[in-house]
Amino acid sequence: MVRVSGPEAVRVGGTVFRCHPGIGERVRHVEFGHILDIDGVPVDTGLAWFLKGPASYTGEDTVEITPHGSDLILNGLLQAAVASGATVAKPGEFTRRAFLNGRIDLIQAEAVVDLIQAGGRLDLESSYGRACGRLSRIVSEMMAGTVAALAAIEAGLDFSEEGDVDPSANATVSLKLRELAERARRLSDTFEGSRRRHQGYLVALVGRPNVGKSTLLNALLGEERAIVTDIPGTTRDLVQGQAVWSGESIRVVDTAGLRSGGGPIEREGMRRTREVVAEADFIVAVLDGSRPWERDDEMIVCLLKDQCGAAAVNKQDLGVCIDLAELQRRGVRAIQVSGLTETGLDELKDEICTHLRRPDLVEGVGLSRRRHFDLMGVVENRTREAADLLATTSPLSECSAPGLQEALGALGELLGEGTEDAVLDHIFAEFCIGK
Repeated sequence: MVRVSGPEAVRVGGTVFRCHPGIGERVRHVEFGHILDIDGVPVDTGLAWFLKGPASYTGEDTVEITPHGSDLILNGLLQAAVASGATVAKPGEFTRRAFLNGRIDLIQAEAVVDLIQAGGRLDLESSYGRACGRLSRIVSEMMAGTVAALAAIEAGLDFSEEGDVDPSANATVSLKLRELAERARRLSDTFEGSRRRHQGYLVALVGRPNVGKSTLLNALLGEERAIVTDIPGTTRDLVQGQAVWSGESIRVVDTAGLRSGGGPIEREGMRRTREVVAEADFIVAVLDGSRPWERDDEMIVCLLKDQCGAAAVNKQDLGVCIDLAELQRRGVRAIQVSGLTETGLDELKDEICTHLRRPDLVEGVGLSRRRHFDLMGVVENRTREAADLLATTSPLSECSAPGLQEALGALGELLGEGTEDAVLDHIFAEFCIGK
């Protein structure tokens, strides 16, 4: 599909798409017609429609043309449109125009790319909520509350000069500001979980060499991502794949085998493994169930002491020789699996998904972007400081107003008010062409 947006959209659309009645004569009506090349020669048939601004995505007159799915036809259509005076859109330019024309705020604009990049159903639902304005409504309510507090302070200062001050005014405004600060804190607390959900939860397969981690990775992903051989230490670097389990986007990483000793290359692989373990949302300690307990297994299981995880007793198809009672004595949740026959994989996936750190959303939305988190932190700190100041000052203190003005500015910046072009350039650079 080719989209043309701007004051000349109808003129450009009419030069590359011929229909009767002509494009632009009817609004929001799908027209059948011929697609013309740069010389005005018909090369395809297709559909087009005209959306009159401001009731369009960008807020401008817009023509959208849908030819058959041929790159040659699409490229020819683009060339013809450019020859007629159009320019090729930059990444995110249509959404940027929608923002600049007041059709959406900046939170909603960012949510468009979050929707496109969503890896799982639950991340998609959260992104859709932001795109629909749920977070924007919360921010607008917080702005209204901050403005009300500022107005009360100004009014209190005026009345204090006349000696007519309500003694409970401080406490009332302070309480409202504490509620705002608490709301900001709860939103900030959603950031880490929301960010991890959007990126995909990280699950690390960790074990000594030749316990079947690579086979297990391939089985969990349903595709061959890792090389599988009988040679211990085949995996020297990280091998990663993506899957969706129970609506969540999961990144599964096969790590280099951990064991005592080893050469320089193996030691580097083990160093990277420990870095992944430190970052992982869930650790799967893979043990070779077909062999008795070994000293290096102790090192692997110890990783579960301080992090969320479980032991996958692999190679069940060869029989179980490892002492399962030893794992039970250590308080380790053990699941018998076979990467080769795919036995026990559903139980392992359920165990992982059950213990993921999910975000505690506020009114159905969370913060998944660092920009949102940083600005919401300013709101929390400044409203809390103002509340503390009002609680210890009588009458209503003018000193609390600057902090609240800063909080108000941060809330406005979340919605895109007064945002510098450099910030907008950075945000919309994430978009693909055509969005």
